[in-house]
Amino acid sequence: MNKIILSGFLAVYGALIGNNRDINKVIIESARYNKVMESKLRIPEQRQYSKILNICKKRNIKVEFSKSPIFDELKTSGGIAAEVFERRFTPAEELLNIQNPFLAFVEGIEDPYNFGYVLRSLHLSGVDAVLLPERNFFSSSDIVAKSSAGLSETMTLVICKEPEAFCNQLKANGVKIVCTAVENSVSMYQCNLKKPLLLVIGGEKRGISKTILNFADSTICINYAKDTNIALSAVSAASVLAFEVYRQNNINLL
Repeated sequence: MNKIILSGFLAVYGALIGNNRDINKVIIESARYNKVMESKLRIPEQRQYSKILNICKKRNIKVEFSKSPIFDELKTSGGIAAEVFERRFTPAEELLNIQNPFLAFVEGIEDPYNFGYVLRSLHLSGVDAVLLPERNFFSSSDIVAKSSAGLSETMTLVICKEPEAFCNQLKANGVKIVCTAVENSVSMYQCNLKKPLLLVIGGEKRGISKTILNFADSTICINYAKDTNIALSAVSAASVLAFEVYRQNNINLL
């Protein structure tokens, strides 16, 4: 199995608590660690180290204190890294057991940073699981983990190898499929986004494949305050739509 380096507290902590990867070892930059632990001011960093070390101790994960050269390459590691193996994904059929789900399908995002930002927004809006095409950005796991604030390591993620068959299964289970689109679309405020729901979000260039669009019960768009041909970025659009799903399903709590 290929080994991957994740870096930074949030990415490493996410991998540790997500339990979606086997972890070979955690690496801590010894000089930085000593400075932090001796300081009376760097309390937040001390807590981060304590969280990491406590989990490693409980799970018997090797911790290496070193001057590893990887920290010269990882400019934003914060002196914490982990050597991990490939991420495990949830089988698609397990999603059929979720009661009243909010699911999302993300395709066509062409940048690993944006991909991570989209995952972060979806998670914070309450998504139960995210479906991904076979071509996705987990080959750039460190970037995705960082930009998602470690949430990509804890979320329920599914590689959807047969989207057509799975969409059929979802619809048979009463799940609405709503896609973002420009043509023949209605305002997101006029569309019923109550669960059970699959929200399909496409990238700015590739968009959503016709295979998925053919299953849409509704296509929606975002209302803009300005009359312009310029659209929101995929990250911003995903955030707006995901939190509209949250609003509609929690209207009595807001």
